[in-house]
Amino acid sequence: MNKKQKKENRKILISIVAIVLLICLLAMGTFSYLTYNSTKEIDKYQAELKANNIIDNANYIDITNFGEVNSFVVGHLHNYSDTDENSTYVILKNDYYNLSVDNANKLYIKTENYYTSLDYFTADSRATYNYGLGNYLDYFTLRNSMTDEQYNKICDYLNTEPDENGNYYILSVNQYAIDIFSEASSEEMIPIRLEILLTNENNVWYAQDKHIEYFDLSSEKISKMKEIQKEDEENYKKYQIESEDDLYSLPVQIGPILSVGKMSKNEVTKDFFINGGKENELKKFSESNSLDDENYETYIPQDNFSFIYTQIEHTNPNYVLASNYHEGEVITENDLTAYEQKQCKIISYQKYEPLKESMPTLIIGNCIILVFFIVIGTMLILIVWKNITGRAIREQQRIAMTNAVAHNLKTPLCVINGFSENLREESGYLTKQHYINVIQEQANEMDILVHKMLNFSKLESDSAKLNIKSFNIKTELENIAKKYNDISSKNIIVTADDKEIFADKELMELVFENLIENAVKYSKDNSDIKISFANNNFNISNECDEISKKDLKKIWKPYNRLEKDEEVRGTGIGLSIVKHILKLHRIKPYTEYSGGRLIIGFYI
Repeated sequence: MNKKQKKENRKILISIVAIVLLICLLAMGTFSYLTYNSTKEIDKYQAELKANNIIDNANYIDITNFGEVNSFVVGHLHNYSDTDENSTYVILKNDYYNLSVDNANKLYIKTENYYTSLDYFTADSRATYNYGLGNYLDYFTLRNSMTDEQYNKICDYLNTEPDENGNYYILSVNQYAIDIFSEASSEEMIPIRLEILLTNENNVWYAQDKHIEYFDLSSEKISKMKEIQKEDEENYKKYQIESEDDLYSLPVQIGPILSVGKMSKNEVTKDFFINGGKENELKKFSESNSLDDENYETYIPQDNFSFIYTQIEHTNPNYVLASNYHEGEVITENDLTAYEQKQCKIISYQKYEPLKESMPTLIIGNCIILVFFIVIGTMLILIVWKNITGRAIREQQRIAMTNAVAHNLKTPLCVINGFSENLREESGYLTKQHYINVIQEQANEMDILVHKMLNFSKLESDSAKLNIKSFNIKTELENIAKKYNDISSKNIIVTADDKEIFADKELMELVFENLIENAVKYSKDNSDIKISFANNNFNISNECDEISKKDLKKIWKPYNRLEKDEEVRGTGIGLSIVKHILKLHRIKPYTEYSGGRLIIGFYI
């Protein structure tokens, strides 16, 4: 392959790589754009859905005349807290009572059902029913009521890997108080005692878990709750409720302190316990961005790849003024004032990062696209390279064939030309006859060369087909060997099994003739040429000078002759014809040099 061809081939390969790379980048860009934008649209839809859900559930809000908030509302709002991502932040505001409850660093814990007694007792006092809606646990209230030693020990439990049976540790609030007695009654859960439980995925109830260790907590709030508890228990003894049958089988809360029941585990999640206490990014955002009082919703871009969705809603839920009056009664000004003073404002903030959310999909998708185009590009390069190398080989063969034909035709043409001149001048009959015989001999050699070239071209083309039929290989080998024994001084010995084989008889005759002719030409004078066929293995061997392994590989190439054989006249395509015919029969030939003999063979 010359420099010009190499340069052209390099340009073709570079063009293919550039085109495949460009298409790959376009595909990856299109996939990334569609994935990111679809994720962004889904995030916007989810943000609106989540905000509306928060607002809808705010219908359970009830602000009392003392500015207290029902525990379910607070718990429900905190259910949207995400301590690890800080992606949601909800504020409940009532400007009349200077009330603001947010969901930062708080965990909603669903508790069991129980009856609640009043904080004062009379003979006709009645119990109220708590539907087990749960309460919220503030991270800082929890953390500040325990020592560092307790915190570290609990962390060790929670970070322990599950055992071979799938059992693992969880943290439970074993005893707690509900803050319903202070002036700023928020119904916050105040943990008094924590408990480590050993559980597994099959355990649903608290009673199914195994107790491991208790952790008693202490704080000013806990001390105060214990004082109130003691007071209430003494009062309850004085004024016991007479109709206890009405309380069914549920436990009665006397005072603010409760214990875990048989069902609800009061679990404090591992993520909240270990990762809580972080500053909520959206809380900080709300403090630095003033919002209008009007109802609205908006998307606030933070950068090219994230946004904050904000929604404000004014509501006076679960309080329909007219429903509190009978027909004909007048709604007083005080009633209207009380109604207005219960008006609430729900503000929700949600942060979404479409790029971060879609990153796993983008990485996996783009990797698949990249691998796909690498495979396609590699296949294209291999196909093109195969065509290029095939074209280069054919070009080399064409040049070699031209040189070989020119070389092989030059001698007979010179002989024919010279003897033709002599024939013109010669008058003697015998001499003329000799000249004519030489001319015919050289013409025959040229004819043989042309036929071999035509056979080789035909075998190289895709149109070559086999005509398979049965014939006796021993008879065939003996007939061909006899013909060459008659015209050469070499002794050709055939030992073959008397066996029928299935092959293209004419082409296999050409194989045997070329192999025998090659052995006759290149074997030493007066040496034996041995041909054998046994156990489906054919081989022919002849004595010759030593041939290296490198030269053994070259003998099958067309128009390729060893330097030491240049003095022997030949076409250089005999063994190439043999190889092509065997390839059509799906037969692979082998060559070796052993014991001073060249051996060529194959299995039929």
